[in-house]
Amino acid sequence: MRDRIYTVYELNCMVKEYLEDIPVFKDFFLTGEVSNITYYKSGHLYFTLKDEKASVKCVAFYYKYKKIPEDLKEGDSVKIFGQVTLYENTGNYQILVSHLQKEQSLGKLFEELEKLKKELSAKGYFDESRKKRLPLLPKTVGIVTSPTGAAIKDIMSTGKERFPNINFILYPAKVQGEGSIKDIVEGIRVLNEIPEVDVIIAGRGGGSIEDLWSFNSKEVAYAFLDSKKPIVSAVGHEIDVLLTDFIADARAATPTHASEMVIPRKEKLLEELYNKSDKIKKMMENRLKNEKNKLNTLKNTHVIKNFSSIIEEKNRDLVILEEKMNYLVNNLLDKKSHLLELKRHRLLGVNPKEVLKRGYTITLKNGKVVKDKNTINNGDEIESYFYNGAVKSIVKEWIMKKILIWGFAFLLSVGAYGKELNEYLGKVQTLEKSKKYKEIDTVLEEAINEYSQESIILKLQAKNLINLGRYEEAYGILENLIIVDGVYTKNDKELYEIQIENIKKMQLKKITMEDIDLNDELKAYAYAYESFDSLTDSSEIFKKGNELFKAKDYKAALKIYEMDKSGDIRNLFGAGLTSKFLGKLPESIIYFNQIIEKDPTFTRAYKEVAMAYQANKEYDKAIENFKRYLLEVPEERTYIVVANIYIGSFKDNKKAKEILLEAQEFFPQSKEVGDLLKNVNKKLGINE
Repeated sequence: MRDRIYTVYELNCMVKEYLEDIPVFKDFFLTGEVSNITYYKSGHLYFTLKDEKASVKCVAFYYKYKKIPEDLKEGDSVKIFGQVTLYENTGNYQILVSHLQKEQSLGKLFEELEKLKKELSAKGYFDESRKKRLPLLPKTVGIVTSPTGAAIKDIMSTGKERFPNINFILYPAKVQGEGSIKDIVEGIRVLNEIPEVDVIIAGRGGGSIEDLWSFNSKEVAYAFLDSKKPIVSAVGHEIDVLLTDFIADARAATPTHASEMVIPRKEKLLEELYNKSDKIKKMMENRLKNEKNKLNTLKNTHVIKNFSSIIEEKNRDLVILEEKMNYLVNNLLDKKSHLLELKRHRLLGVNPKEVLKRGYTITLKNGKVVKDKNTINNGDEIESYFYNGAVKSIVKEWIMKKILIWGFAFLLSVGAYGKELNEYLGKVQTLEKSKKYKEIDTVLEEAINEYSQESIILKLQAKNLINLGRYEEAYGILENLIIVDGVYTKNDKELYEIQIENIKKMQLKKITMEDIDLNDELKAYAYAYESFDSLTDSSEIFKKGNELFKAKDYKAALKIYEMDKSGDIRNLFGAGLTSKFLGKLPESIIYFNQIIEKDPTFTRAYKEVAMAYQANKEYDKAIENFKRYLLEVPEERTYIVVANIYIGSFKDNKKAKEILLEAQEFFPQSKEVGDLLKNVNKKLGINE
């Protein structure tokens, strides 16, 4: 057989004729997506038709004279009519198109891409707020791209030119075609696990949209999103924006641009450092110059020149303060001792033995105390206990009513009190006319030693103590009278309670008025903590404000206290109190809170600010500060105030009960706490 020898061109021509003669390759329809569109000046149109699995070249000659749209763009889905042919020069087969019709504006791939963009955007993955900042000066740059492409050369050459000391770590990856998505994802993951890598560049050079499509995939997009290290999308394209451009922490138009974004110029950095160094040097020189001038000025100040004399003066003040403190402490101890002795006498008054000593008896039936005559019948055996013994009796007849009437008449005939007691009462009456209250106090003290259980003496003493302004002592006596006085009338009790409330008010006013000028704790605090350069000013302000405060000129006092801008505790306290007296509750609250901020251990401020909050009807804050005060100073009245706020303002009886139970632990004998707790239990439906 003779050998057939053809040229390449001859072979291509034969294949072309063969293809064009096959009937099935003539006049058929074909659908797909358009890409790589090229309009030539000659009037020919060249493009690629593709689907998910393959692509084919297409040509339409003299398209202007055919039914072919002139506005085709990448991604358009079309249906063409034509036949198969072959281009002899290259041997590539192609479709000769005679008619083209648009199926829809976007192709299937672009539709899916748009859906994915909307999904990721709705989740906030495109937001600038979630993107990481690129490092100022990275030491090592990780690169995910093809090892043979132009991209890696552009990145490394540009980077070394800008900063010769920079290091690169390349993860070689396919960036188009089958397997490219997997390679890009794996490269980003691996570079994230290398500690030396500071930033990642992932991309490639330019190409058709098909070549770049891997960077539009969901998998690559999420790999960019999950990167712990800053990542730059560096794909060489300008027309379309890829999905990774939206997700990445930064987008570069080309790999070269990416290198410029990530790697600074060494010369520029050095220039900036030199400039900042010069600036810092000048600032330090100016600072040192200013401080030196200040020191020279201070040398000539009054405080420095007279430092020794000032210290000596302050030491003298401290000695005087110490003496006064000792006096006040001793005086306070004397008062408390006196009150303790009074309470001891009151307790003796309720001692059953002392009651029996005064002529009373206790009657028992079957070992139980008889409280009601109706529980005893004629013929019952009873036991009567006296101070010095007991007798057993048989009840014959009830004559108690007659005896009581007779006894009352007898008392009327001989006078209510004994002769010696009446003498004391006569002296008191005489001295009262001339208002000699101190002498009355002496007489009553003598009387109490002999008649400690007589309520008339206690009543007179409470009255006299009020006249002397010794409210706390009067309060204690009146409070105990309700217990000691076994035979008071309803009116007596009401009178006692009214007097107690009045005393409480007077006592509170007295404490409030005197604390600012008599509270040595405050003064000692001020001496200990104020600075020498502001001591004189702050002290003068306090002295002047205190004078106006004692004169009850609160408006003027407040103006003086507010002149102090140093934050002196004394003047803040004075401003807080005067503001409260003037009804400026918000201002008062601000001042007391400033004290607490400066010194959280200054307990009194918590109580004062709590009272201001309460008056301003800010009950939550009032309770908060009252409780803070109670941690340091368990105070009966404060516990009762907190309980009443819970009861009246919050209608919370359970909280009221909790605070009252706590109060009872500190004050188990308090009648007021006990009565209030009973009322709360009643409201809660609890039977004691």
